Amino acid sequence: MDADRWEQREDRYRRKFETGKKHIPELFSGLVLPENIEQVALFVFGSGERHPVVGGGKVVMISEFMEKIRKELTGRSVAKAAVPEQFVILRALQFAENYWQYQDKKTEIGRGAKTKTRQ
Repeated sequence: MDADRWEQREDRYRRKFETGKKHIPELFSGLVLPENIEQVALFVFGSGERHPVVGGGKVVMISEFMEKIRKELTGRSVAKAAVPEQFVILRALQFAENYWQYQDKKTEIGRGAKTKTRQ
């Protein structure tokens, strides 16, 4: 998805992170922000082994990032512990995770019923 050389990526991400630092306080007004905010560059392809940092931000593979989110949301009931509405994407992922768990259980039950009738 990004065919640029690492030198070009360094420059591009450095500019993005600098711009982000300028806007973070206004985006999160009302919240106590940590002194050092870890900025992350999400990559779909490749590896963070040879280039663990780009433009001053940590390189994180999307698979690792999504796995962390999945672990946090697994077992967190939409009915009892819903992600707040202002976190639209996380809330959607929580609904999806809850639905997929339900579908998996439903499929397992359906398979069990079919197996019993065949015997």
